[in-house]
Amino acid sequence: MRIAILFTIIPTLAAAGPWFEPAAGGFSSRGARYTARIGGSGFETTAPGRQWSARFLSQTSGICAGDHQRPSRSNYMLGKQSSEWRLWVPQYDRVRCRGTYPGIEIVYSFNPEGLLEFDLEVAPHADPSQVRIETSRAPDWRLREPQAWQTIAGKRRMVPAALRRAGDGALAYKLGPYDHTLPLLIDPVVDYATYLGATGGASGETIAIDKHGNIYVAGTVTSNTFPTSDQAMQPLFAGSNDIFVSKFDPTGSTLLYSTYLGSYLDDR
Repeated sequence: MRIAILFTIIPTLAAAGPWFEPAAGGFSSRGARYTARIGGSGFETTAPGRQWSARFLSQTSGICAGDHQRPSRSNYMLGKQSSEWRLWVPQYDRVRCRGTYPGIEIVYSFNPEGLLEFDLEVAPHADPSQVRIETSRAPDWRLREPQAWQTIAGKRRMVPAALRRAGDGALAYKLGPYDHTLPLLIDPVVDYATYLGATGGASGETIAIDKHGNIYVAGTVTSNTFPTSDQAMQPLFAGSNDIFVSKFDPTGSTLLYSTYLGSYLDDR
């Protein structure tokens, strides 16, 4: 039996389905929100003006190879010298890295929603507690608490799981009791986040994403310090409680539009 440990990278990537292709020192992938670079020791994600990385702490570096090759190819005809062009670059659905930890393989892939994931496939008698992850310090990105489960007799059974920092600052897994003879799936998520609010108070009530990846947030605000844009339909706070509507670009780093919506009475 094998144990699979699953991670997901958020924000979402292009709906068309990004792929991996060989790059210097490993593999790379480009999505609508960020680019990803993968090597034997970990991965790095880059969005405009933002970067986040995760490194697996180990005495050895894994050896990565493309897995499940696609029939399509990439071609880079850059510059006038054809000798410098990169033609028929293979594309892969997955990247499999072996040797980072004894008995554990790290497999990167994209789920149907276009989210970048990596599984830790743990062979029988291998120890998942040996996995330790060091992340860069970036306030816009964080790891959610993981979910873990096993499929037993066709039904999903949850397993207590947590991701905690050890004394040296690295992340390690804390798992509750589970059946070591069956596969185990652990699913923490890497989140992108930003602040949106006012000194007097604001409450987000709903969020949506359009087909281009722009992010819309709406809620209630009780302050005249909420950020509004130059094109705001109502740039000033009317009093009591007002509604707010705000729009971010797909990276979450630029506030494209923001307005108050309300009267001098209580609007929610």
